[in-house]
Amino acid sequence: METGQKIRYERKKQGLSMKKLGEAIGLSEQAIAHYEKGTRRISFDTLKKIANVLNLPISAFNPDNIEGYTDFGNGIKGFGIGEKITLRNMIYSLYDPYMGMGKEEILNMCEKAIKILKLYNLEISFIRDKEFDFLVHILDINTRNSNFIPYQRFFVEADKITWFMKSEISTIMEYNNE
Repeated sequence: METGQKIRYERKKQGLSMKKLGEAIGLSEQAIAHYEKGTRRISFDTLKKIANVLNLPISAFNPDNIEGYTDFGNGIKGFGIGEKITLRNMIYSLYDPYMGMGKEEILNMCEKAIKILKLYNLEISFIRDKEFDFLVHILDINTRNSNFIPYQRFFVEADKITWFMKSEISTIMEYNNE
């Protein structure tokens, strides 16, 4: 079911007229009609208002016709988050990325951590939001759970992961030499 069809279905199910729904969110009856027919794309902010009036989560609507969502792949879409970017673009856009480390050093550290996380079915992607801040999207491929964390938190965790792996490898190598 398309977004507009879903809005119409839920609106009628709850006994709301287009006029009443429009009044509740500050739009005209004609605007609601356009959204329901699919002749006008709906913005994230408008859909959020409609979902609120209909007492539904935004995820109840098909996001393919909604402006302002980011597709993270595997069927996960983040509404109003921003644009998907590469790890390199994120790191090179930062003034002082992390604890005085060089940008290439951070890039290598993060790439190693991402490879390790991938072994545990965690997929990582990077987003620049509307305020030009950076977020890291973490998707558990098995459970489909996902989360957004600030890039600084991701750097700390990547540092821990790579340090732990180096430590474990050293321990294993020492054990083999005994």
